[in-house]
Amino acid sequence: MRTSNDQKKLFVLKVFLGYFKVLGPLVSVVLNSAAHLERISKALMQVLELDVVDVRVVEERSHGESLERSSGSEGSYAAHIPQKHFLYFTDEKIFSVLMEICRTLGYYGNIYLLTDHFLDLYRQSLVYRKQAAMVLNEMVDPDTFWFTLNELHCPCSYTPPHPDLPPIQLSGMGRPRDEYSDNVLKLLREEFGWCDGS
Repeated sequence: MRTSNDQKKLFVLKVFLGYFKVLGPLVSVVLNSAAHLERISKALMQVLELDVVDVRVVEERSHGESLERSSGSEGSYAAHIPQKHFLYFTDEKIFSVLMEICRTLGYYGNIYLLTDHFLDLYRQSLVYRKQAAMVLNEMVDPDTFWFTLNELHCPCSYTPPHPDLPPIQLSGMGRPRDEYSDNVLKLLREEFGWCDGS
């Protein structure tokens, strides 16, 4: 992935995604092997490494470039959102395939195992923190996240983001604490300031 051109990388990633889709529910069986999970997760961490050489605290641009007029409605403005620049690829299609791989992992894999593994990577390594957060954000969609929280010991109430899901008291509130739920709640506190009570 580090030496080939973007077209070859895109081809390899699409083949990899194809294998995941062919395996379907058997992906969780493959990921139960610590060696396979480690190789796949480290490969994702390395490929998603951000290029931070040219990052500045203040970007150089004129006032007119910082706000762009939205084409949808008159008088509304859309703020400039900086693009991610990756170290080993430049093609946006590669990023799309990588995110689809993450979603496929979350769909077919054991979400508890995957979340715990990527939370460990997030906490243990400053080098992999941004990549692990990207994978978790893509792997765990908001509805899955809500259902995951529902199974945990969670001392806070939570309103699901999907409009069809009514806010309820989480059934996990009466469950005993465990290491997995503590990991998830710690991430929520660190990243989003959510659930400050314990």
